[in-house]
Amino acid sequence: MPKFMHPLRVINKQYEADIKLMFEVVDEVIAHRKTHPLTGSRDLLSLMLEGKDFMTGRGLSDTNIRYQLLTFLAAGHETTSGLLSFALYHLLSNPQAYAALQKEVDTVLSDNPLTVDHLSKLPYTNAVLRETLRLNSPALGMVVTSFNHTELLCGEYEVRKGWPLLLDFYGLHRDPAVWGDDAESFRPERMLDDKINTLPPNSWKPFGNGARGCIGRALALQESVMMLATLFQRFEIRFDDPSYRLQLKETITTKPTGFKIHAIPRAGKKVFGAANGYMSPGVLGETLQKVGHTAPGKGAPLLVLFGTDSGTCERFAEQIASDAVIHGFNPKIGAMDSVEDVANLPRDAPVIILTSSREGQPPENAVRFVQALKEMTATTKPLQGVKYAVFGAGNHDWVRSFYRIPKLVDSRMEELGAERLIPRGEGDAGGANVYNSFDAWEKALWSAVSKDLNDAAPEAASELDIEDDLIVAVVGATRDILLRQPDLTEGKCVENRVLTASDQPVKRHIEFQLPLGMEYQTGDYLAVLPLNSPESVHRVLAHFNVLGETKIVITSRAPTTLPTNEPVSLQDLFSGYVELAQPMSQRNLDEVMRYAPVDGPERQALDKLVANPKTDVFDKHLSVLDLLEQHPSVKIPLAQFIKLLPSMRIRRYSISSSSLWKKANCTLTFSVIRGSSTAGKRDFLGVASNYLANLMPGERNLPGCPRASRKTSLMPFSSGVVHNALHSLRTECI
Repeated sequence: MPKFMHPLRVINKQYEADIKLMFEVVDEVIAHRKTHPLTGSRDLLSLMLEGKDFMTGRGLSDTNIRYQLLTFLAAGHETTSGLLSFALYHLLSNPQAYAALQKEVDTVLSDNPLTVDHLSKLPYTNAVLRETLRLNSPALGMVVTSFNHTELLCGEYEVRKGWPLLLDFYGLHRDPAVWGDDAESFRPERMLDDKINTLPPNSWKPFGNGARGCIGRALALQESVMMLATLFQRFEIRFDDPSYRLQLKETITTKPTGFKIHAIPRAGKKVFGAANGYMSPGVLGETLQKVGHTAPGKGAPLLVLFGTDSGTCERFAEQIASDAVIHGFNPKIGAMDSVEDVANLPRDAPVIILTSSREGQPPENAVRFVQALKEMTATTKPLQGVKYAVFGAGNHDWVRSFYRIPKLVDSRMEELGAERLIPRGEGDAGGANVYNSFDAWEKALWSAVSKDLNDAAPEAASELDIEDDLIVAVVGATRDILLRQPDLTEGKCVENRVLTASDQPVKRHIEFQLPLGMEYQTGDYLAVLPLNSPESVHRVLAHFNVLGETKIVITSRAPTTLPTNEPVSLQDLFSGYVELAQPMSQRNLDEVMRYAPVDGPERQALDKLVANPKTDVFDKHLSVLDLLEQHPSVKIPLAQFIKLLPSMRIRRYSISSSSLWKKANCTLTFSVIRGSSTAGKRDFLGVASNYLANLMPGERNLPGCPRASRKTSLMPFSSGVVHNALHSLRTECI
């Protein structure tokens, strides 16, 4: 046998072994049921075992029953679950279709359990399923043969008896001549109003052909309509990973791979069969469902919503929620897309929105919120009574789309009847003053919110409460490591090498093996959650004179990303949860000065620094740690220091390899940032680049995943060149 046939031989052996295993399992089930028949109600297997033809008196053989059971398993289970998975993916990727289906379900079902009478009243739900079958039929195609000795197809293609002809559903269902120029788009409307019956013959064939077509077609559609309608009646569906793009897995049928969702109970919706009959209510009001943090305590309500890709606006939202407690509010915080119905934003609580632009598009967790604002009709003023404020983060590198989404959200909220509390704030994430811009805006926010509430303004927290809103208690010192994240998205470092000469700035090449089942496309980026360098962590521990293995327990009355209510070592805390090198903001400087000496030479030096902060602090990119090391007389408590630090954020690196090279492996090519610091004697260390530079082959320390990127930079261009070269090489080989 030629060498190139060996892999096929292995595959065939595995195929035969799999079939043998399936037969054995089903045969055991049949044998067990024959010796242990059911009493009372009967299931499908009992009916097949006991059923007799009324004319011949013959029943089905065990072999026939085996094949019937395998058919139900493969054709009756796999296909329907695949159809529903594809449908959910397309609905989540098309907010307009999602909203239309949910509106139909709410109108027809309301809070009533679904019955057979409802099925004919759900045309859009049926259209969603038919459109899903057009784009992603669980079966890729079917094989037909000619009964004639010889015939010509379409007058030009000769076929002979017994020749297998594959009907390609993928191409058939995307023919622009039938489906139009938008054949690749998910548009359920093309399946409404009996349009499917006006299509050219044989243009929509997901259930097969003629007398041998799928016998379970009606059952499959009915099951799917019932499941989809019930799901949307009771739950809000969200992507687990909003950047997920459809990837196919082919087994007996095709289905999405790596596709995960969150099913969030809709506030006030009945769960038939549950003990109390209702889901838990939402966070604010009966129609607002929030996914995120809720701060404990009392006070006037305040809703904080964020839209973010890199984590900056989420950090700002957490800061507002934390400060809200100090100002006497009881804040709720969540992503913008956690709002179930934008029209029902609370009227009894200020709504604070912090969002960025993603190259002119909404962040991944704000897409549905922004879409809802666009679709609302301004003439009816659906947001009248809502009081809001917007802060936007942008990047001056994208001139045309600078602050596009914050501006859109701000203007649409006003057009829809909401009342703006203060002018929109803006911070350039591509510059050095985004934190100062936010701090200045936040000061104005609290003044405006308190003024708006007048006599109803909540009582601010006391000075003692402010000091104690983050409590640190030392509980021991051991070497146990607190795991920060599950291993679900960890990759393994395969290779890590230097590309440059010893006298040149360091550039490195690193290869990662992605988790099983995870793939990427050429031009994607890799999201990296780094660790602070050991040198930086050692500096903090030395300054506060504590051991890294010392464990603390953090409790907080405000939302926080810090590990709370469980022991965590200071080494782990400062390594992975906070940004140690983040340049100070004016807010940080004001807070640090609260712990400065009252008088003396050190106070004079600090007063001089505070008098000219732009030159002496901000332009030098001093971190809080830098300032404390330069002025050891500032005795800030450990808890207050931790509170000043922003949470660790992800970094994004463009993937430099082509997906044609290795689907499960990707590479990064990056510069290692290390150089003289403007802050003093120590070198400045880039957090992520030094983290990556120190990974060793075999280490599994990269909690990240490939994401789609629209960036224009050298690495996507480089990977594109490699991709085209590999594609050309493969074409030539073929």
